[in-house]
Amino acid sequence: MKLKDLGEDGFVERLKHYFSRIGDDCAVLDSFSGSLLFTADMLVEGTHFAIPPFRYSWVGSKAILSNISDIVAMGGHPKYATVSLGVAADVQISELEQFFASVKRYAQKYNCEVVGGDLCRSCDFTVSISVIGVAPSDRVAMRCGARPGDILCVTGFPGTSAIGLEAILKGYPFELFEPFVERHVRPLLRYDFSVRVVSEGLVSSMIDVSDGLLLDLERLARESGVGFEILEDALPLPTCNEEQKAFLEKDLFYYALNGGEEYELLMTVPKRHLGRVSEIAGETNTPFHVIGAATEEKGIYLIKKGKKEAVKFCGFSHFGRRRNG
Repeated sequence: MKLKDLGEDGFVERLKHYFSRIGDDCAVLDSFSGSLLFTADMLVEGTHFAIPPFRYSWVGSKAILSNISDIVAMGGHPKYATVSLGVAADVQISELEQFFASVKRYAQKYNCEVVGGDLCRSCDFTVSISVIGVAPSDRVAMRCGARPGDILCVTGFPGTSAIGLEAILKGYPFELFEPFVERHVRPLLRYDFSVRVVSEGLVSSMIDVSDGLLLDLERLARESGVGFEILEDALPLPTCNEEQKAFLEKDLFYYALNGGEEYELLMTVPKRHLGRVSEIAGETNTPFHVIGAATEEKGIYLIKKGKKEAVKFCGFSHFGRRRNG
């Protein structure tokens, strides 16, 4: 068997035989004063970005924010980060300074201090970041808590970042697609909203949308042992005008369901808490949408014009294999 036959998620499931605590957005570790949240992630040139058309400053912001997002997705507070690079010897120092200036700016935005890292020679520009955060020991959002009847919700407008990536790679007019590009390279994390709903114990499960709404929802379903129904008419779509739509390769529903690197929050909320979560969304200026519900029946289904259809997964997977149904 080859890695491409098993896929990323399948291989992670296999690794659980060796390391039983892996599988969530962060490792949750006990400490004297609560829980430590620890996450690590990589960005690799040729897989996550290309220079050009990407700028070094864009890679810096995207790299640190995608890692901090894992802490936010569990309701935690980011504290410290390390940044390690694999880089070619002939890279310009000014370009590396652009990268680190962007890392610093967006780490500071979320009160996260860069405290170390490593540097080594590499043909491809590779970024490896680790972040430590903190949370109260009894107030951490996991992927495994959804129950049948819980309400499925998402923040923001998934698909916006995916359109931004397409605009960068296809060379669409920057002035026309700047808001989408901005969302891709500098994702807006729902930090205040997450901390409040998790600290009040209002969500039963949560994950950030990194590989596509459907693919990350399948992870919630698998870890929680439930299924999901999504109402197509309730899906929030990226806001595009007709001029922008004329450039796009897919329809807006495709981007909303399958767009990766969004870092919006996908969560389940017990019915009794939905009103309070909606209040917090309003108080924190967080776009918040009810899009479906958890079910006893396994699998993920899309309700389209009253008809129930099993979904097809098209989100990002590093090694080509995706689960379906």
